[in-house]
Amino acid sequence: MKKIKNLALASYKNGNLDSLLVSKFIKQLSRKDLKIYIKILKSIESKKNVVLTVADTNISGEFLKKTKNLFPGKEIIVKEDKSLIAGLKIVDFDMVYEFNLKNKIEKISEFINN
Repeated sequence: MKKIKNLALASYKNGNLDSLLVSKFIKQLSRKDLKIYIKILKSIESKKNVVLTVADTNISGEFLKKTKNLFPGKEIIVKEDKSLIAGLKIVDFDMVYEFNLKNKIEKISEFINN
């Protein structure tokens, strides 16, 4: 396991995943080890990125700039999800922050019904 983790870490050059190294490594791994290798790579990538899901991708540059300031050194990936209804969802590795009208309405409805 430790050797596979070291291979995953060695798959990066200058902070970016090197496809030539990855190709070289995957040829040497068994199916079981390959699954672990991919899982570790996904984990490393998710630590480097923040996924910003919004109801509409037409967001201002100022908002993106502020978001980047909140998560220095991480790449912001913007995705669109119409079901958020005037809100946003931020996923930073294993932390999920959700701010949207749909959740507010559900909480108000739950409060009223109790």
